[in-house]
Amino acid sequence: MGLDFTNIKDSDGAAIYILHHPSFTETRQFEQLQKDIAASRPNDQVVLLDVNGAQGEQARDFYDIMPQTLPVVMVIADDDSILYQWSGDAIPAADVICSQLSRTNG
Repeated sequence: MGLDFTNIKDSDGAAIYILHHPSFTETRQFEQLQKDIAASRPNDQVVLLDVNGAQGEQARDFYDIMPQTLPVVMVIADDDSILYQWSGDAIPAADVICSQLSRTNG
């Protein structure tokens, strides 16, 4: 996973990107989701991005994500393509996301 326009350290294998609005409630909710995924998949990259920040805005633009579809959770391949994506109220629990990631990274 590259996304060369960001300064996020790259790691081998698919990664999870979580793009969200910066409200207090939503930030806490997705910080917990990030922690839950990282606890289950400690060797995989899980990136939480505020869409109002420079990197979040760049990722949203790169993947052509419309603001009304936020928040978004994506499993991104090494070639920067989206393997899986969930948005809005359809974002599943960490175990479902981890299951999809394990299908990609083993």
